[in-house]
Amino acid sequence: PRSNPPDKNAPKRLAVRDLTVPGKVEDVSFDVASGEIVGLIGVQGSGAESVCRAIFGVEDSHSGHIEYEGRPVRVSCPSGAVGLGIGYVPAERKAEAMMKGMSVCQNMTVTFGSDYGYGGLLLSKRRERREAANWVERLKIKTPSLDHRIDQLSGGNQQKAVLSKWLLGRSLRLLVLDHPTRGLDPGARADLFNAIRRLAEEGLSIVFVGDTLDEMVTLSDTILVLRDGRLSQRFDDVQAKRPSEEDIVRAMV
Repeated sequence: PRSNPPDKNAPKRLAVRDLTVPGKVEDVSFDVASGEIVGLIGVQGSGAESVCRAIFGVEDSHSGHIEYEGRPVRVSCPSGAVGLGIGYVPAERKAEAMMKGMSVCQNMTVTFGSDYGYGGLLLSKRRERREAANWVERLKIKTPSLDHRIDQLSGGNQQKAVLSKWLLGRSLRLLVLDHPTRGLDPGARADLFNAIRRLAEEGLSIVFVGDTLDEMVTLSDTILVLRDGRLSQRFDDVQAKRPSEEDIVRAMV
């Protein structure tokens, strides 16, 4: 469990109202506070993944109302989400989130490298490497060097490197993770859980789609169960109340 749960009176970072994605999601509403971890779960076709994609602007046909940092926004494309300080790690990291054949450092700095672009190209590259090295250490990414090819790392270390490319962004406030532990062994999963908890404790808001019930209860502050595209049930104060897996399954089916 987290060492310091999110403040119940913390300001809302994200407020979603009546989110609808035709044929996938209907009238889903929820809030995410500063430093809160919200887990989404449901059987295949529940709409959980579509909620994440809509927040990041991948599902551009969605309707409803989204407020971010207290103001209404319309996120219709990923670049718009990035500009707001929203990051997204898709479920298929190798196909959608990694530049295979390129180095760990190149993968980590591809999104926000321009943040370090003042002072000339050489100086900015040094800053990029320094910041990448900082996150390699913080997330305990096991790699022989920053120049090692990312596709030669283990699955868990690949996932942490993909995660870190968003953390290099100085404006990141909300991170959306679609099945972040898929394909990871138990040790790598535990490492990723610890990294996500630390980030939330530092104030980052996180929305994720989980693969297992244990994962949901272990990591989430709030659990949202989706069924047939609708919000079926909400479990609050998860770390204190520890809902049973039976209760969650009942809401899923």
